Amino acid sequence: MTSWSQTTSNRASWLHIFLILIFILAFFPDLFITVPYLIYQLLSSSSQPRAPPQPELPPCSAICTPAIPTMSWFQKRITLPSRSRGSYLVTDHIVSQIPEISSYKTGILHLFVQHTSCALSLNENYDSDVREDMSDALDRIAPEDHKGSLYRHSAEGPDDMPAHVKSSLIGASVTIPITNGRLATGMWQGIWYLEFRTSKHIRNVVATIQGEKAYHWAFLVGPKAEDADEVPGKRYHVKNNPFKLWEYEEVVLRKVKNTVSLLAHLLIGKIEDENWLVKILREVPIIQNDESWRCRTWVKNALAAIESDGKAVGTSILDWEKIEAKARSYVADKTAGGRYDTLDKLEHPKPTWDMLENKEKLP
Repeated sequence: MTSWSQTTSNRASWLHIFLILIFILAFFPDLFITVPYLIYQLLSSSSQPRAPPQPELPPCSAICTPAIPTMSWFQKRITLPSRSRGSYLVTDHIVSQIPEISSYKTGILHLFVQHTSCALSLNENYDSDVREDMSDALDRIAPEDHKGSLYRHSAEGPDDMPAHVKSSLIGASVTIPITNGRLATGMWQGIWYLEFRTSKHIRNVVATIQGEKAYHWAFLVGPKAEDADEVPGKRYHVKNNPFKLWEYEEVVLRKVKNTVSLLAHLLIGKIEDENWLVKILREVPIIQNDESWRCRTWVKNALAAIESDGKAVGTSILDWEKIEAKARSYVADKTAGGRYDTLDKLEHPKPTWDMLENKEKLP
């Protein structure tokens, strides 16, 4: 009897705890993300070995380091799942087949199906009844000709000509904007593949992207003299963690002149007090859950904070509009000239433009 009472009491206690947790999460849904993120932070900080003390750097220059986008074209052909007549939601399939979408800050995705008896469309992505109703409606508009009195063309069967009519009505292509690496569709919009033939067919789609690629912006701090092969330095930036949240990071670099995926340096200022500079950077606000906020936004705000403070740097150019415009045109020129065409070229110290003297320091 006592054992049964204890078991019942334990179950009641666990039930109370469970109900309390549900109550908390119902009123504070952000905890679904925050709690796992805090656990991740604790585990990652405890598992990483502490870096050895770093030598003091000589007098430093602040460098804004963009990997800069230019207007870019991309094209590939993908295959849709083989289906018989009907309307199908294929958004996830399209996105999985074109991972390159994520590399574009702003752009356009154009999808063109290379066939005359099917179609692509944008429509309801939630209720499957809408897709079935659409197929039924199109069947009423362009019915099959079993008596041979409606259409002249019936070379491939009674569903042949109706398929061409439906294809013309719906269309062979869709165009969707890309914003910050994602398709900018509405909440209830999805990409439809409409198959108008009775038997299954393999359908090919040409996907074309035009847009501005999104690259990473950061601050590099290194010595004024960079004549040695290995020049140490530090990188200050924000990045996405595994939970897709922005976080500030400081990284010690063995070779500040050439880091992975770096395209160019822009020398923007001479540092007077690096410790004070780091303090400013650490205090620049980080915004979560805002698709318009990214590393570029953080660098822009950091430059404004540095300029407003006036203590961390000496001679400098901190106007973001000037820095960004020069960076984009500089890397565009380098790209057109083949500076990044081969692995050998990429392994060399990256091009450097001195904003203070308005000239190139390293081609």
